[in-house]
Amino acid sequence: MGQNSKPPEIYDANKREALICATFRRALNLEEEIAALVAEHIKPLKDDLKEAWGDAKAKLNMPTKDLKLQYAIFRRQHEVLAFDDEAERNRCQDAAAEIFAALEKGQMLNFLDVLEAADRDETDGFTKAAPAAKGGDTKNGGAAAGMAKH
Repeated sequence: MGQNSKPPEIYDANKREALICATFRRALNLEEEIAALVAEHIKPLKDDLKEAWGDAKAKLNMPTKDLKLQYAIFRRQHEVLAFDDEAERNRCQDAAAEIFAALEKGQMLNFLDVLEAADRDETDGFTKAAPAAKGGDTKNGGAAAGMAKH
């Protein structure tokens, strides 16, 4: 019986072979359908995403790691804002603020120095960058400011 502790339901060799062949045909057909759908729908989206990241990296002359880190923060902010539970949303916002407060100036996330000169917008609990923030595009409030507004 091998790994299964219960006996097989089908003992007849011909019926077993037929079931195995039918299962394999079904699995192969489903795998081919999945591959076709991926090629038609998912691959073009992945290609577009790769192109978007490549364009941003080239135009900003920013290392991919830094760009992806900023995106992770941006994405998390949007996930948190979508929470229905206000207490959970506030807990996550407080945790993010705590992380940034724990960083000393000049540490790994120093490209987010704009948070130093930020004011607090109590309507949504997120820090908004001051217009003349240092370390970025002063016209738009720096790189992190752009993230905080979206």
